Amino acid sequence: MTMSGISQDEMKTHVQVLGWLMIAAHGFFLLTAACIFVLLVGVGAAAENATVATMASIVGTVLGGFIAILAVPGIVAGAALLAKKPWARLLTMIVGGLGLVNFPIGTALGIYALWLLLPETAAEYFKGGPA
Repeated sequence: MTMSGISQDEMKTHVQVLGWLMIAAHGFFLLTAACIFVLLVGVGAAAENATVATMASIVGTVLGGFIAILAVPGIVAGAALLAKKPWARLLTMIVGGLGLVNFPIGTALGIYALWLLLPETAAEYFKGGPA
């Protein structure tokens, strides 16, 4: 056991769990973005009013694109955690910190990420080399 109470074996398990949770949650956000895009662009295509069609298409594209752009760093962070990349810790803390406002999934994931990755034990784990 280390000072923070988490051994390197426990840290490895937590990092793998966090990596998969990041990929799953942000993959869900990416799927949500695709659904918003398809739904609103579809509504726009089906609308008989040209203004409604244009606005629905613009909103669907912008909103879906925005959510997709926010989801990609989380997927990258999760994959980097699984690969034990040295920069994965910082990226995951940033994504987790920003995700705190995304209640409830992002909040829970952000708290877990920060709890796990802020202590010095995590810095030592990522200095240890490949998984």
